[in-house]
Amino acid sequence: MYLERFRPTDVRFVCGLSGYFHKDLQAVKQSPKYDSLADDIAPVTSGFKKVVQAGEVISILLRLPNGTVAIGECVDVIFSGTASRDSLFILKEHLPLLNTVVRPWLLECDVLKFRPNAVKIDQPWPELGNKRLHTAVRYGLSQALLSATALANKCTMT
Repeated sequence: MYLERFRPTDVRFVCGLSGYFHKDLQAVKQSPKYDSLADDIAPVTSGFKKVVQAGEVISILLRLPNGTVAIGECVDVIFSGTASRDSLFILKEHLPLLNTVVRPWLLECDVLKFRPNAVKIDQPWPELGNKRLHTAVRYGLSQALLSATALANKCTMT
């Protein structure tokens, strides 16, 4: 039996701390006396409250019509904000966008094929003034949608 469309029936965003941390590399480089155990210098990169701080995560859960749940994790890299990387991923900045722009798109998204969804995720979004989603959000969305495609087609993600 071939399905014409297979769309999520519900989308949830769950916030928490990731299993890793962020380090303000610029602050460390600018301070010759930096002691990682004392953590006694001020951050300099936008978004940082401390030189080393816990990473944040938004888990994307897509409930599918067959009762399964696809999951993706919006997380970013250790040295955010440097070397042309996106700024530090702060979940409070991205959760409203996920709820107002991404959730409606996901609920209409056909997950039977992955590539068209991956292309959309990576493109500039008109709803965002033709800006791209943060790298962490694109990463989590691609994970969730790849998982959903695998579950919908009853195969592995590979």
